Amino acid sequence: CDFTFCSPACGARHAEVHRAECAYVDALVALGARECVEASRLLLASRMAAASADAEQGQRVALLEGSCVALKAQAGVLVAAFERIEAAASAPGFVQADEGFELEPCMVQAEMLCKVQVNCLSLPGPAFRSVSALLSGASLCAHSCRPNCHVAHEGAGVVALRAVAPIAPGEEMTISYLGDLGGSGEDRRAELARTRFFACTCERCGSASEAEHWDSAPEERREMLARASHEVLVEREMEFMKDLTDLLGGSPDAVALQAGRVAWRTLRAQFHVDDEIREILVALEPLFEACLPLYHPIKAQMYLEHARILATHGGNEAEFLRCCTAAQANADICFGPESVEAETMKEAMISGQTEQDFRAAVW
Repeated sequence: CDFTFCSPACGARHAEVHRAECAYVDALVALGARECVEASRLLLASRMAAASADAEQGQRVALLEGSCVALKAQAGVLVAAFERIEAAASAPGFVQADEGFELEPCMVQAEMLCKVQVNCLSLPGPAFRSVSALLSGASLCAHSCRPNCHVAHEGAGVVALRAVAPIAPGEEMTISYLGDLGGSGEDRRAELARTRFFACTCERCGSASEAEHWDSAPEERREMLARASHEVLVEREMEFMKDLTDLLGGSPDAVALQAGRVAWRTLRAQFHVDDEIREILVALEPLFEACLPLYHPIKAQMYLEHARILATHGGNEAEFLRCCTAAQANADICFGPESVEAETMKEAMISGQTEQDFRAAVW
């Protein structure tokens, strides 16, 4: 079949498992589409149900904090999805598997999917597709809006947990469940409640200073950001770029960061605007430092882009070297010094500093 795994080794380890599930993968994909549940998560839930029968694997499954009581209270769609799975399981040929893949009662399966929903991580997969993964180590890490670790996919089925901030002996290792740490506390907590079903009480969310400064944007600034972002990104009305740069130059808060990121994303697709991009990056740097951990992949992108502009336009040499060093350090620590990302960045630094090289490394 054409089912893909994250690596040949992963495929070999799960060959027997996939032989059992292969007959109904297409049915799960269609079911997930109808019920607005990712098919990969339905598969993981089925595998977890099978793994629970094994003592060692079952212990790992039990360790996953599922918040299942709260989840099942809100999980009508998930329960309905499993009711349909159970109905489909009675059809001839739907499950041609050993007893490990016999479907359990609906609420048990719903609990499994709840654990998947809360604990699975999204990682880059083959052919530029993302995959959902439950990992015996990283999936046990708690969330923080200022994490001290980063989950790095190193290819060939290898996932590393890398420290991106100093960790004291006995300190908890944390990761971020969010794709964007730059939002306001209200936005971050709303996203976590929607996707992970818990109320975040991390140190950053409880910080009075964070609430007073980062989260302090008045409603008119939020409305201005929403309107300008829509006009620039959707309607392609570039005159609203001024609103974005005005927001970026205002108070150092979450709205300023989001406005700067929209402006950066828009300008990098255009030609002959390096001076404008440089101004955006200079304004973004302290905002990224305020909301992100000490090292972060987006910082590597920012510093590399800034270095490219300085190199191609004869900027200050000391500033250029600072940006190069910061870009390389962020790539090395977040992905590993031997990673493809770090090597790509190093080659871009060395190979003539052309716009094409830098843009390829960044984007």
